[in-house]
Amino acid sequence: MENEKYFSQDIEQHEHGPKMYSIRFDESHFGDREIDPEVVRFQTEHGSSWIPGAINEWWSQICAENNLNPNEKKLQNMLYHFIEVARNAFENVGSGEIKIIFEPKKITFEVSDQGQGFGGQEGVEYLTSSQYGHGLSQVRRYADEFSLETGGKKYAKTRGKRKLADMGASDITAGSKITFIKNFE
Repeated sequence: MENEKYFSQDIEQHEHGPKMYSIRFDESHFGDREIDPEVVRFQTEHGSSWIPGAINEWWSQICAENNLNPNEKKLQNMLYHFIEVARNAFENVGSGEIKIIFEPKKITFEVSDQGQGFGGQEGVEYLTSSQYGHGLSQVRRYADEFSLETGGKKYAKTRGKRKLADMGASDITAGSKITFIKNFE
């Protein structure tokens, strides 16, 4: 990662298609922005994180580029849940990649990491339930569509079911990828 650029935006943007933004982060970078490791260590010791501030700044920028007001309540709610997923990736793994896709009537958030993953379906259910904590369980309830890929399997929220459904094989064999979609309608 030493010579790679951490931040790229408009990776794929067709004339009237969705806009996609991507950013990589680790213990010393959020995109091209350097993060002081001493600040990270201090904040971690005191139960804080630099992730919310960095994401909030990035979110404001890309909302403005898409003619959206980041202070609008529905966008603030999206941001809150987005930060939760990114913070989990950072705190549990220390690095990852975030993708946001803006489409006319929905926003898709993807957070990937190369950590240990969630284990099998029991691990996925536990880690996304309120027994483990409210973060991912709230994201799961909030999202119009929610999926988690880990260990070569994909699990997704399905209407009328409490448990995530096993959707079959996934290309994600190392680490995990959480995708959640929020519709504007």
